[in-house]
Amino acid sequence: MTGGAETVRAFLRRSTFEQHAGIDAHAVLAPLASPSLTQDAYASALGALRGWYAAIESALRPWDERMPFLDIAARRKSHLIAADLTVLGVRSVETWEAAVDARIADEADVYGALYVTEGSTLGGRMLAGRIRGSLGPAAPLAFYTAYGEDHGRRWRDFLAALECAPSRGISRAAIGRGADAAFGALRARLDAASALIDMVCA
Repeated sequence: MTGGAETVRAFLRRSTFEQHAGIDAHAVLAPLASPSLTQDAYASALGALRGWYAAIESALRPWDERMPFLDIAARRKSHLIAADLTVLGVRSVETWEAAVDARIADEADVYGALYVTEGSTLGGRMLAGRIRGSLGPAAPLAFYTAYGEDHGRRWRDFLAALECAPSRGISRAAIGRGADAAFGALRARLDAASALIDMVCA
């Protein structure tokens, strides 16, 4: 970018700030950053995320070959969440995919959805240490350490592709709407999980 023009990433960070902050503070996810995190709370958070990731990944699947430069298939993580849940003793995972509105209508939606999922992965790396500190060294962290040593490279590769989107005729505003939709679907999934937790605990 030249002349002080706002990057696509900066635009998305600004336009989705409130949604992002609301997700981080949600009752289902907030315990992940707490030193008093319990195994049950961790499992509840992973279960909620599993449903959302599975639905998003299913909606993105038709775009694997149409946008190969995004390496979409290699960015899937719902199977890693399922693996962590298995270690936690959750044998049957209800994904509630049908309850997640994860429609991907065009390339802007693809960029927007990946901005949210890849950003979640970036934040997850920081959470991994806190979760390990709360639950101990045996805490399953396949999801939160998904990319291993390739973590930084994968994020940079995505950002490079994201910044090239306008040259493909895709506006920042359109990508922003895609990101908003992905955040909205995640919020709805977390709300549904929270309601279920409240019902069980009532």
